Amino acid sequence: MKIYYAAGAMNLPDDFVKIGVLISYYGLKKIPAIPYCDSLFLDSGAFSAFTKKENINLSQYVDFLLERKHQIGLYASLDDIGSYKKKH
Repeated sequence: MKIYYAAGAMNLPDDFVKIGVLISYYGLKKIPAIPYCDSLFLDSGAFSAFTKKENINLSQYVDFLLERKHQIGLYASLDDIGSYKKKH
């Protein structure tokens, strides 16, 4: 089992044991260097965007993932917060 810590854990000392870190794409311009991180889990940030009445562009999110795939171990899909059934 792998445990992922939220990005608030980024204040840990550099010699801390290697861990997985969960960060949100929402508001993220670049992936920060985290010396003790051996696996990065990128969340879409859909809920954060939803609460601020903003949108996340799916194409831009996919481009971000593709450009940084060497840094990201896991990622979450962009979910639809408004309904469990996507309206087309």
